[in-house]
Amino acid sequence: MITCKYCGQELRFVGEKDNEHYFNCSFCEIIFPLSETSVERKRKMSVPEYYDESFYVPTKKLLERDTISLYHLLKDVRATWYSIKSLLEKLKAMDSENSLPKPSEVDDDTVKNLKREFIDLSKRKFAIENIILERTGYLPPKITEDFLSQIVEQGREASNKPMFVYIK
Repeated sequence: MITCKYCGQELRFVGEKDNEHYFNCSFCEIIFPLSETSVERKRKMSVPEYYDESFYVPTKKLLERDTISLYHLLKDVRATWYSIKSLLEKLKAMDSENSLPKPSEVDDDTVKNLKREFIDLSKRKFAIENIILERTGYLPPKITEDFLSQIVEQGREASNKPMFVYIK
């Protein structure tokens, strides 16, 4: 039985377009393509099998990713962002102490590129943080492996609960 991924109600076939079957949920008032439905009132798995590690994508692509993948991406982008930030701070401190050798054109370009990369990563970090904040209402200050393990486990447990209405 094909069921709604949100409420668990059995769906009614409404037609086919471009080789895709569509189903209607009269409770949710939504028409779904077959790929967006559930079977036998089982929930869709909220935990991806893998996540795409690339954060160098447009924000529109980030919006298409699931929240758990975004947490992983945020952990990665924060680590890269922090590394570049630390390097720029060290270079600035060395420059103010005059302990840097006379800058060459190559060194100057390297610093400019690092600054551009830092600005780009800052914006990517903000975009991922704001998507997560918009979806969950919460932004963790630090994302650890323990935090990621917990949300993955909680997601798996919740996804395995079927949607049956019981009256006692």
